[in-house]
Amino acid sequence: MLHSELVCGASTQAPHLTVLVADHCVACRRTPQVLAEIAELVPGLTVSVIDVDREDAPVGITLIGTPTYLVDGKVVSLGNPEPRRIADLLEGLNADGH
Repeated sequence: MLHSELVCGASTQAPHLTVLVADHCVACRRTPQVLAEIAELVPGLTVSVIDVDREDAPVGITLIGTPTYLVDGKVVSLGNPEPRRIADLLEGLNADGH
């Protein structure tokens, strides 16, 4: 999986979700399904998926494991989270005027 970006809906105010994955990561096989579920819950979400086996992790991120979920560059989950938990977090950021 190479770096890919997905925009779900048409909002320009939505936070940016970045997910770091790796080819050797068994849990990462479920990441596309988790992202699809999050996208259904959060219209306008912008998602980047970065395969750290092929690209460097974003500057300032110490990678502990994969998958790692970041919102606007801050780690919010190590491992695949429950989609509703991430959706609630993102909706809270939108409500705060992000």
